[in-house]
Amino acid sequence: MRASIYIRPIGDDRHATPGVAPSAALSGNNILFDAGTRFEQSAPGFDVEFGHAIPFIPDTRAYIAHYDFDVDNGRDVTGYRTRVASDLNDYIRVGMEYQFNDSVRDNDISASVRLRLPFGGTSQHNTHTGIRARMMEPVVRDIDIITQAPAPTPQTVMKADGSGPAHIFFVENTAAPGGDGTATRPFNILTAAENAAGTYDTIYVLPGNGGVNGMNNGITLDDAGQRLLGGGVALTLDTRRALIPTALNGYVLQPETSAPVITNGAGHGITVAADHVGIAGLTVDGAAGDGIRVAAGAGGSVQDLTIDRVRATNNTGNGLTLYATAGGHVGAAVSNSQFRDNAAHGVVAYDDTVGTFAVDLGGGTAGSIGNNALYDNALEDLAVELDGGTLAAENNYWGQAGGPTASQIFTGAPSTAALAAHWQLNNGTGDRIGNHNATLNNGAAYDNAGQLGGAILLDRTAMQYIEAADFAAADTGDKLTVSYWINPATLAATATHLAKWDETNTNNNNTWGVRAANADGTELYFFIADAIDSGNNFFATSDANLVTGEWAMLTMVYDGNGATNADRLKVYKNGVQLNGAFVGNIAATLNQTAESVTFGRQLVNVPAFAQYFDGRVDDIRIYSDSLTAAQIAELYRMNGNSTVNSNGA
Repeated sequence: MRASIYIRPIGDDRHATPGVAPSAALSGNNILFDAGTRFEQSAPGFDVEFGHAIPFIPDTRAYIAHYDFDVDNGRDVTGYRTRVASDLNDYIRVGMEYQFNDSVRDNDISASVRLRLPFGGTSQHNTHTGIRARMMEPVVRDIDIITQAPAPTPQTVMKADGSGPAHIFFVENTAAPGGDGTATRPFNILTAAENAAGTYDTIYVLPGNGGVNGMNNGITLDDAGQRLLGGGVALTLDTRRALIPTALNGYVLQPETSAPVITNGAGHGITVAADHVGIAGLTVDGAAGDGIRVAAGAGGSVQDLTIDRVRATNNTGNGLTLYATAGGHVGAAVSNSQFRDNAAHGVVAYDDTVGTFAVDLGGGTAGSIGNNALYDNALEDLAVELDGGTLAAENNYWGQAGGPTASQIFTGAPSTAALAAHWQLNNGTGDRIGNHNATLNNGAAYDNAGQLGGAILLDRTAMQYIEAADFAAADTGDKLTVSYWINPATLAATATHLAKWDETNTNNNNTWGVRAANADGTELYFFIADAIDSGNNFFATSDANLVTGEWAMLTMVYDGNGATNADRLKVYKNGVQLNGAFVGNIAATLNQTAESVTFGRQLVNVPAFAQYFDGRVDDIRIYSDSLTAAQIAELYRMNGNSTVNSNGA
């Protein structure tokens, strides 16, 4: 029998030594990593061994041993060892050892040969017995515990906030039902991964069959640090979202394949509502709302967002909306992505907040390299409203060499898909939305002193007005919004602003109109005609208080689904709803006519009932929907003086 006790020396007994390159690997939904650094340290403990001679085999003994060592900052080492040793003669000893049930080093088998070579003189074989023989045995200790670099102990990758292990959830729409989100048993619907993922977790979507089955309900990323990655990029580690050695930043856990497709038949494709989110390597196509929607309202924050190698195409709304309001914060860097063929804008950057708004499409402070593609969207490819600020959008492609054309960028509140016509009146009467271009009549002229750029100056005495031919959205269905800016030079009792009305006042040719109501022209009538109406159904304001020489934004919102007159027709000045009284009944549907849309022309050709407008008009909009009070307030706050830096396109 032999027993050994090992005592730790006084002082620093832990030494780092160069190791192998850092590495990482998946383990279920977790990630294990090896930092590559090896540590040597003395480990206190003991071992005990029992041995006995093997009968009928001269000079041969068998041993069994147990060892136990306490390792700081690592796993304790315990296990068993059996060995056989035989002296063949005075010069040669052979042996075999088997180590098993070792808590760190696993099982191991080895063989040994010991040679004794005398130099000079002679050697005589002496046979010892009893305790003398045992004292001559070589002492076997677990020397490797304190002198050799132990096998590495993989560590679990933790979330960047230290709240627990970081998880990866795989999704593949061709996978069998009942998966757990691991690489070998992925979820087959995106919603399952959305429900499973928490802060600083990663959802990795494989291309599957390339279709949207299982990917057609969109996804909301509302936990800090989440990543939504598609097979269009490699699955990598990220030091911003995981506590890992710097050397492992960008370490590839799974190589790139091809991008999956995500959609949502009932809303936005991807909604982001948290900080430090990353989106990359996928396509959002055909969503009923925006492709990607980033919005932060009161108390909300979506900062440090990265979008890379994403395609947003054929969506009903915008390809990408970045929007902050009511004190919310938004910060994003967008690179290497494509926004095209969307029914509204390609990208919207809309700052309507007193909070932080820092969007970078290339060359800005958030680190975007640009290389985005913005073209072939139904509205402008980029809509910007930054309270007069400048958006960095360098090194991007706009569908042609040389950068964007003037018609590809809109500076103002973003348009919704319901915007049917928009006459900016800056230097022309073209409709930026459709083909409803207007004409100037009787010498009406452009004027630089507009509210949002230029304007049109109308002279009542010359009977000047603006006219656009009839189009369906102006009088179809049960929803309509008309909004415009005016700056009256004079006020007249029956001055007409905007109308779709038969000048001869034929009953079945009237739809809607706005004209002054009182003797001094400060209040207004807003008409909604029925099929036999010549001006008998309207709302009369009581607090419009128009003033000459002052700009005012007037908005009429019609919704025929309302239960009462007050529900069907609302009127706003400068984003605030006006008070007043109704006369008659507001119709449930608009009366369709072939009449043109006019601004400034008399409602009817009887001066006692209607006159021409006198003053400036700017930014006329017609929507085929009923805007909300919040949307109207946004229009009023709009600043058209923002700029875009598109250098390097």
